[in-house]
Amino acid sequence: MRTPPAKIEEVRLPWLNKIGFGLSGIGRMIGSVLVTTYLFYFYTEVLYLNAGAATTLTLVGRIWSWFVDPTMGMVIDCAHGKKDGKTRHILKVWSLPVAVAMILAFAVPNVATPIQAVWVFVTYIVFQTLDSLVKVALNTLMGRLTTDKVQRTNLNQTLTICSTATSLIFTSETLNIVNTLGGGDMRR
Repeated sequence: MRTPPAKIEEVRLPWLNKIGFGLSGIGRMIGSVLVTTYLFYFYTEVLYLNAGAATTLTLVGRIWSWFVDPTMGMVIDCAHGKKDGKTRHILKVWSLPVAVAMILAFAVPNVATPIQAVWVFVTYIVFQTLDSLVKVALNTLMGRLTTDKVQRTNLNQTLTICSTATSLIFTSETLNIVNTLGGGDMRR
């Protein structure tokens, strides 16, 4: 006869942990907002890439992420994290490369337009892939922090509040920040 598993006593997560988890949404959202609100503008108005090519790039990037997200879930499941576990290990290792990939998406070399188009395409797809890995790892972390539904709901609410506030601020102010940093010249 099989004995039922012992009931695991849940430990409530301290609010500091919940707030720390929510703050991770700020960094994630800054990158997402910059890419979704400013990158297309940058490619078409600053680099003068063809709007059709920029639109195609965006479409291909979105379709790419449909396939990459589930793949990154499998990557996380197969990862062998050391003492931190699978998810935290991926977050620690891959967060910096995501930031570098985003910077490279904006750091387009001053070369012939076809080469710029290739640069834009490659860096955008690399950014989408790495961002997906970190995004899926962050979402997976919630379930690994606690199995308690109430605690996960609190984590998710904190993440959503921080992400939404960041999104509202950066969406409305991105072009103003770029204009200010560029001294009135949006191309700088």
